[in-house]
Amino acid sequence: MLLVFIILESINHNKVEIINNENTSDEIINNNQININVVKHDEKYLAFGEKDNTPYLAILNETQDKIISEFSFNGDGRIKNIDDNQVFSTLEIEANDETTTKTYLITNDKLIPYFKKQLTINYTKNRTINPKYIVIHETANTRAGADANAHYRYWSTNLSANASTHFVVDSNEIYQMLELNQMAWHVGDNKGHSNITNTNSIGIEICVNSYGDYMKTWQNTVYLTMAIMNELNMSIDQLKTHNDSSGKADPKIMFENNLWDDFVYQVSLGLNN
Repeated sequence: MLLVFIILESINHNKVEIINNENTSDEIINNNQININVVKHDEKYLAFGEKDNTPYLAILNETQDKIISEFSFNGDGRIKNIDDNQVFSTLEIEANDETTTKTYLITNDKLIPYFKKQLTINYTKNRTINPKYIVIHETANTRAGADANAHYRYWSTNLSANASTHFVVDSNEIYQMLELNQMAWHVGDNKGHSNITNTNSIGIEICVNSYGDYMKTWQNTVYLTMAIMNELNMSIDQLKTHNDSSGKADPKIMFENNLWDDFVYQVSLGLNN
């Protein structure tokens, strides 16, 4: 059954009417200012298209019949399609007969830019893993420019790095460098310390660069961790630290500022199981 959302004249008052009708298209034709489509996204819906001749995206909550958040984009055009791929969503934006794509982790209140850049070195090739754990790290690199992009460039070009991770997060964006079933080098072999190894875990690195905002990075990582764990149907007891896996004092800033327990709690609030 297709779900059709009619955006009312009271759109600025966060009201949305939901109509179920098997015989209708999911295209919305309201007035000359709004023309959007709707797709299912996790437990919510995304309304996308154009508003006032600019690309438009809104997150809708079916239960509460409300628009949770609205997002505007610079320039003319429209969002003509959204492709949900595992954790992230790719928006096709059409303007002046040209189509560009932008990918985001979509949360209730923000769009976090996402870049997928496959490593060709510093990981175990031709090895498929079955992830049982998410392991949180911090980069420990406080240089001003040591953001997510810088770490991707380091791991993708430095043959002697002998380390990698699946994701690296800063206060502005997320980089994914390996598929969820590829084997990164982020916890070592952990001989005798735990059963959390590179063969059964996904690594997420939190940037601590001085030009970044640590708490924004922390929150972005909460959203990312939540999304991955939901994608893999994980429970909160599968969320670990580098300290759990190998005894290393990592993530150090989280430990020193008593932020780990809150991190776990915030992630738990968004899990489906």
